[in-house]
Amino acid sequence: MAAVDRLPLSKTYRDRAEECRAYATRLHGLETGQKLLKIAKEFDRMAMQAAALELQQSDLEDLPRAGITGIGAPPEEV
Repeated sequence: MAAVDRLPLSKTYRDRAEECRAYATRLHGLETGQKLLKIAKEFDRMAMQAAALELQQSDLEDLPRAGITGIGAPPEEV
């Protein structure tokens, strides 16, 4: 099965926030516009959290896979 290239979740959330802001500018002064701005802020918060998780995941993927099995093993006697 081929790997699927997906946008990072943080990018998706940032895009959604921008969409909300764009709609809110068209509804300037209306209650709906204000609600959309609050939703955009929430998407921004989610994007920041997703970016942090993506960074952690990329750090973990960069760890060497070999030699990890010895973690926790008692030291060899001399």
